[in-house]
Amino acid sequence: MTETAASRPLLTPERAEMLRDFVPFIAISLVILMFWAISGDRFMSVRNWTFIAQQTPVLMLLAFAQLMVVTTGSIDISIGSNLAFSAFLGALGMLWFGDAGLILGVLAGGLVGMFNGLIISLLKIPSFVTTLAMLIIVRAVVIIVSDGTAIYITDDSVSGGTNISSVAAPWL
Repeated sequence: MTETAASRPLLTPERAEMLRDFVPFIAISLVILMFWAISGDRFMSVRNWTFIAQQTPVLMLLAFAQLMVVTTGSIDISIGSNLAFSAFLGALGMLWFGDAGLILGVLAGGLVGMFNGLIISLLKIPSFVTTLAMLIIVRAVVIIVSDGTAIYITDDSVSGGTNISSVAAPWL
């Protein structure tokens, strides 16, 4: 005897498992839609999407770097402090050397990462302990050297004064 479409259950175990897998995505989508409905026109405004587009590249770069570390079976919890340290030295370098000073920030970030890697691989200290110590050290250096104050760069090419098709485009 053949089974008809009406006699098959609507929710098979395979479909139930697939539905369970999609519950987090559905929930997040509903939260975003509710937030969008509550916030009105501010959430989907051009200004808000411009801010998001300006902040996303830095976060994506950090996420990619963290992905590389995690795929090796390690963890790097100093990445945020390394970003602050690199940005601080890059800004300080710009005050001292102009645009070429940004190289100082890039080199500083690379050196912190290299130092973490050398300690982990040569001294066999676990990555969690090494990067936790580096997080504390680098954050302390930034706070002590900067005295807790911000460095302001007034150059239009860095602060967003450059335009591409009449849209402000910070290049960093």
